[in-house]
Formats: sequence, C-alpha cells, structure tokens
Amino acid sequence: MVHPHHPLFGQFVPLVKVWEHKKKRYYVIQLPDKSNTRIPLHWADQGKTPLAELTAEQPVFTLDSIRELVLLIRNLKASKD
Repeated sequence: MVHPHHPLFGQFVPLVKVWEHKKKRYYVIQLPDKSNTRIPLHWADQGKTPLAELTAEQPVFTLDSIRELVLLIRNLKASKD
C-alpha cells in the first residue's frame, strides 16, 4: 500500500481481484480482518515503486479519504452484525 494516508501504508495486502465500475478500475484487497475493500489502482504499486514520502504540507485526510474510511467502518460494522 503506497497511499501515505491509508491505515495500511507500507504494508503488503492480498489482492482479491481487479474490479471495474463506470469505466474505472479498482483493486479489491483483503484487509487484516479478512473482509474485502476496494482501492484506487494508484494506492497500490504491486511492489514496483518506493513508498511515498509524506511532507508536513500534505493534509493528513482529504475529503475522499474520509469518505473511504467511513465506508470501510460501515462495512466492518455490518460484517460483525
């Protein structure tokens, strides 16, 4: 995972499949709790590029990353019910 603000930044995660929706492609990855989530292709690198450097000027969260986290939390809560 190479997206510097993702909770799994710097870790390797299992790839489940490549998913396409509205002409955009995503990776579906397996999380540590064995649930799956999708991420944009540019958040992962297949082990080919160095990890991104995080600078002090970069915001920790973007609106999109907050939405993704909310969705992830909802999915995790739903899988426990």
